Amino acid sequence: MRTRGQEPPPASNHSATWQGVAAIVIWSSLATLTTLSGPLPPLQMTAMSFVIATCVGLVYGLMNGSCLRAMFVMPVPAFLLGVIGLLGYHAAYFYALKTAPPLEASIISYLWPLLIVIFSAFLPLERGGGHFSWRVAIGALLSAAGAAIALLGNSSALTLSGSLSGYAAALAAAIIWATYSVGTRLLPHV
Repeated sequence: MRTRGQEPPPASNHSATWQGVAAIVIWSSLATLTTLSGPLPPLQMTAMSFVIATCVGLVYGLMNGSCLRAMFVMPVPAFLLGVIGLLGYHAAYFYALKTAPPLEASIISYLWPLLIVIFSAFLPLERGGGHFSWRVAIGALLSAAGAAIALLGNSSALTLSGSLSGYAAALAAAIIWATYSVGTRLLPHV
């Protein structure tokens, strides 16, 4: 058990590998579990997910000797970015999967890596950003074309027949997650 102010011991490669595997399993099951949840409202799903995650986090923190007070003390900008990023993303994602066909909604919401690349180009240089170059523009266009082909290329399989608000929520989820991911670079101390 560590005392307040001590750094946690470095994780072994084996431990980090299993944590990565667990993260992949959890992340990849999100769309499936959301779809299988039936008529559960999106905001209720978001609330239930965050309550479970909070309980798991508190138990994990207590088992590792973390100071609970330190877990809840953070600068206001970091708190707001976390709330808007994590809560906003999941609420929009759950709404999208509940109101639009899950495949199309997932393709749209998974535009976040493309948006991270675009948004990162506008970060200050000292935060890992750069300028928006022709390479970034070509990559963005190719990525967007790939998503469009996936959505529209086989009209018998992907008809975009779902709710327009669901598709808008999927796009909002992508924008929120990309903004959150890039925004965390502006708060390196957190």
